[in-house]
Amino acid sequence: MVAARGAGRVAGELYAVESLLLAKLDAFEEHPHVYRRSFIQTLAGDVVQAYLLRPEQARGLPVMASGCWRRRDEAGERHRAVDLPGGHKP
Repeated sequence: MVAARGAGRVAGELYAVESLLLAKLDAFEEHPHVYRRSFIQTLAGDVVQAYLLRPEQARGLPVMASGCWRRRDEAGERHRAVDLPGGHKP
């Protein structure tokens, strides 16, 4: 998850999905109300889609300096749970 127009980098994985699965992912991520599916550019220059938080939703949330949610504990980045609309957790 990335704040829209954020200045940071985030480690992630890319998946090719068909439109039926994309529609299910949109419903799961509550697009466009909670997360917004948007085009972003990777460091390799590829243009892909990602689910982003709007800046007003991300404001006040902790920042992960490592940019990697899976490695946050290794880097000592302990984060509190924050409730987002729809019961999502960042």
